[in-house]
Parts: sequence; structure tokens; C-alpha cells
Amino acid sequence: MKGTPLPKLYQDCDVFISMPLFKTHKLTGVTLTLKNHFGLHPDDLRFRFHGDIHRVLADITEYVKPGLVIMDGRIGLESDGPFAGLPKKLGLLLTSTNWMAADSTACRIMGIPPEDILHIVHAHRRGLGPLNMDFIDYTGPPLPQIKSPFERANQDSISHLEKWLSNKPRLSKLVYMTFFNQMKWISWKIRWASGYKRRYVAKIEERGIWKDYEGLFK
Repeated sequence: MKGTPLPKLYQDCDVFISMPLFKTHKLTGVTLTLKNHFGLHPDDLRFRFHGDIHRVLADITEYVKPGLVIMDGRIGLESDGPFAGLPKKLGLLLTSTNWMAADSTACRIMGIPPEDILHIVHAHRRGLGPLNMDFIDYTGPPLPQIKSPFERANQDSISHLEKWLSNKPRLSKLVYMTFFNQMKWISWKIRWASGYKRRYVAKIEERGIWKDYEGLFK
């Protein structure tokens, strides 16, 4: 990310507060504090960084240096996140003055070892925060009492195609600037024909949290 401009506001603010959610993600496994900051990049074509996203997320977070993390876990998102996940009631609020401690703890609550998440491991290796709970000053309820395993993102053929595409910046740019919306429409038609959409809608209705979700399929 060297030489890539970010809005000056993030550098000049007195304190940067990050407010992520508990969510799963097809590309990165989870999207918590570190992944939350990907949206700070002003480039509409920031998808071109997907191939190196584990390094980019550490770059951005080290730049903005959140002084406080407030992670909303009242209702999380599991399964096919970030766009077609399922709402999950947690009833939690996680706060931290260290973003790595927040993500490491959140992963454990979600039943996902933080060591499995590449961008979190990379940030830890760069010295941005702890992974091991022995080095985190945790003051909440015992983790086994609040642990609620999340269903991980679906990895079907379309998901694998998206991952393959993310590692090819030039091809990604061509696709996203030309026929991405058409590909998205076709992918949902394929999933509808395979019964994916029907099963997904049934799961949403069973949970009784969301009512207006049809926009997900457009």
C-alpha cells in the first residue's frame, strides 16, 4: 500500500474508533476489525488488492491505528457472508483498545481459530497485536460460556472462481468494470436452479430475524 493515498481525515482525527460486526466472509474467512478497514480505501476498484488482502488489511489498520474497537455482536452473520449470510443472535458487545486482541477473541467466540485466518496471522507476525489469550487482558465472561460456533462461508464452484479471480488484478479489473453485474446475475440463476436460493430463504425464514431480504438476489 506504499504510495497509495488515504483520506487525511483518518490521520488527523483525535481517535479512530472502529465498529465492526461478527461476520463470516467467503474470501477472508471472517470480517472483523481488520477487514472492516478495507472500506476506508477511497478507490472504487480496491478489489484489485484482493490478491494481497492479508497484507493490505495490516497496512491500512497500522495506518489508522484504532484507539477503540466496539464490535457489535447483538446479531452476527454466519454462513455465506458477506452478502448472503444468515443472521445469528449473539447478544454480545465486545470492546477493546487493541484491534488484534478484539479479532482474536471474536474468532474464538465464533468457534474459528484465529490461527486459521491469514490476515489476522499476518498482522500478528508484523507485531500489531496478540493471538494467544495468555497475552490478552480479557475481562468478560468465560469464553466457553459465550462461545457460539459460526457456520463458515460456503465454498462452491462460484466461490472458488471468485478466489481465483482475486489473485489476478488485471483480469479482475476487466471483469468488474465490464460484465460483473451480468456474472452476478448468472451466478444467482445457477444457485437458484441448484436449489441454493430456496434452501437459503428457508433458513432465513426459520430464524425469524430478517423480513426484507430479496434485494440480496439482485
